[in-house]
Formats: sequence, structure tokens, C-alpha cells
Amino acid sequence: FYTHKRAYEIASCLVGSEMCIRDRDRLTSLASSKYMADIIPDSSLKIFPGAGHIPFLLEPEIFVQSILNFVKEKNDRQNI
Repeated sequence: FYTHKRAYEIASCLVGSEMCIRDRDRLTSLASSKYMADIIPDSSLKIFPGAGHIPFLLEPEIFVQSILNFVKEKNDRQNI
């Protein structure tokens, strides 16, 4: 189980976040990313299939669309 020594700082983040990781990332484990998404209020986890740590470089179109969808969803919720 992953715990971050500064989890209290991460949990105090005031802006929702989308954790974008790749399912075979060797630098950031899936468990770590799930933990971060769980402790940051109003956050989500997007898992990109395939290996690698940098989805914004390896699959920029999919990455950008994911971020746009996240922002639109947050904006739509605030306009209710």
C-alpha cells in the first residue's frame, strides 16, 4: 500500500485533478496514482493503455482530449 509522507499537503489541494497515468508506468505505480486520486477532493484517475510514463508525449491527442473532458465535466457541474 502506498503512502506519501506529504499526503496531508496533497489532500489539501483546492483544485480537482485528473491523474493521467499509463498502465505500465514504471515510475509511478497504479496504486500511487489511485491513492492520489482518492485523497485529492474532486479528482479522478485516467489510465492510458500501454507502457510509459509520459502520456502527454506518447499520445498527445488522447491526453489533451482527456483533459478537455475533465475540465468540461467540472465546468458543467458548477453551472448546475
